[in-house]
Amino acid sequence: MADAPEWRHGWLGGFDRMMRALRAGALVVAGLGMLYMTAVCAVDVVAYILLQRPFPGVSESVEVVLPVTIAMTLAHAQAMREHISVDILTTRMGPRMLKISEMLGLVVALAVLLLLMWRGWSLALDSLSTRESSPSLAGFAIYPWKFIFALALTLAAVEALRQFLHALLSVPDTGASTGGSISPDVRV
Repeated sequence: MADAPEWRHGWLGGFDRMMRALRAGALVVAGLGMLYMTAVCAVDVVAYILLQRPFPGVSESVEVVLPVTIAMTLAHAQAMREHISVDILTTRMGPRMLKISEMLGLVVALAVLLLLMWRGWSLALDSLSTRESSPSLAGFAIYPWKFIFALALTLAAVEALRQFLHALLSVPDTGASTGGSISPDVRV
């Protein structure tokens, strides 16, 4: 916006760049998680075919890595606005109602993500206090994965906050490579 004060673009632009980098890192972690799960399941199948017994700890490790992999994609999905939108309603809204709807949706998303983040950190700290580990023969530590999960939820909550700030200040959202605000030039 031409008439928006420069300070809005300055600090919010830096915040956008930081979040873009953090989301990219989270996607790399999610990709590595997918690669790990694919590889370990393939090894398990081959071990079962050749040795007539499964690879120990595969199920448990996949059960731990899968939620982390999914959580690492939440901030990106939020940034790209890849969540469900009821087009039959939004296409009939005027600019002001569209802006209000966007703000309300971001407040609800932020509230839910903050709740998940809070419980995620609580779960991670409880897991650390007991040094939680897998009961399988492999016996790997579970608590570090719960911290990564909580970190991913925190990143998603911060992304929702970033989007809310853009909508609140009526500053075009440059934090996502595509997508952005559904009502970028509308002021309430």
